[in-house]
Amino acid sequence: MTEYEQRSTWSCKYVSNSSYRSPDAILNIAIEVHNISLSPNNGQLTLRENLETEVMCEINNNAVPPPTITWFLGTKYISSTEGTYTTSINITGNREDNTQTLQCKATNNNKPPKTAVTTINVECKYGYSMPKPETTHITLGVPDSTGIDFSVTVLAYPSPQDELQNENGTVDNVMQKSIYRNAVNNFTLRFNKSIVDQSDFGIYHLLVSNPFGVATIFILVLPQRKPDIPRDVTLTCEVTGASVHWVSSFNGGDTQTFTVIAFNVQYGTNTGNRQTAVIAGGLGGTLTVVVIVLITVFLVHRRYNSPVTFVNMTPTPITKTAGQQMIITCVTSYCIPPAKITWYMSTVDITNQTNGQTDLYDGLVRTMSTLSINAVKSDNGKHVYCTAGNNPGERVNPTVNVLTVLCMYLNL
Repeated sequence: MTEYEQRSTWSCKYVSNSSYRSPDAILNIAIEVHNISLSPNNGQLTLRENLETEVMCEINNNAVPPPTITWFLGTKYISSTEGTYTTSINITGNREDNTQTLQCKATNNNKPPKTAVTTINVECKYGYSMPKPETTHITLGVPDSTGIDFSVTVLAYPSPQDELQNENGTVDNVMQKSIYRNAVNNFTLRFNKSIVDQSDFGIYHLLVSNPFGVATIFILVLPQRKPDIPRDVTLTCEVTGASVHWVSSFNGGDTQTFTVIAFNVQYGTNTGNRQTAVIAGGLGGTLTVVVIVLITVFLVHRRYNSPVTFVNMTPTPITKTAGQQMIITCVTSYCIPPAKITWYMSTVDITNQTNGQTDLYDGLVRTMSTLSINAVKSDNGKHVYCTAGNNPGERVNPTVNVLTVLCMYLNL
């Protein structure tokens, strides 16, 4: 049988006497669903937030019997229609449904369903908001040979106003300022000064405001130069070695290291009348060769284990737009040995997506680690936090932060 015999009439009759015949029968040929499509669909379904859009599902119209068509949003059942080749639903744009799949399934003749799928993209209407900077603390090391240059990105609508203040509250009118609009609610503020004076070092407050609130960013500008030499250096000689003690001075605005070098020293015969000290050998005024073969270095104030006491995370809370770069920093207390920082997204270890550095103060080490990833809508509501420890079995962690990822904004 072919499709051309579909709905044809069939009967059988006695050749010799046509009055003997069977009742007529209508032939129905089973044809499965083999073509299913969604409209509109160009790879994804774009919806406007809070607005309804009609979506149509069409099946090949020669399917016999007419199929049952079922709609799903993700794994959630929406509705079902029997005995039809075309059906539609009205779906409202909700930001919670962003990146979900909309599925239309059709089946007949007890066969596995055929499915048409599209991904939902919800365009969110923009709302008013107070300024939200990507970070609230900036530390800037500035050598004598370069100028001051820093920038910060802020989410705000309407566009923000800014004011850079010195630590004493006076307005700084010396630094050059530029503002760049990246999107309707996204701005980058940049400040720079080509020639640095000693008075330029210190703490600044950057106030960013609009009618809905004020955000403050703290900028610490430190001088970077050659470190000062250590102070209170003492050397204690022993039979087979020596102990060197010192106190570190200003580190030049960056991590400093110390190197102790041992030299072979030889003294000849003493022919003078001055009193001689006995280093080795006899008292006859002859000093034998003394070779220092071992030097043990002690840092004068920090010869013990100092546990990490806290780790701070900035910024908090964490609110980003999907696709926007997310930069989060964790900083430990000064301790020894150096603390190790571990990052988590809920229960997943994401430390391999971070980079870190340390600085030294008075023999103790502070660890800083920065997480830099793009915000993804599926991460909305997840917990982001770091832990730190420098002794086995002992760890500290900051307050756990809930990540809020907003939809891409659309200027309507």
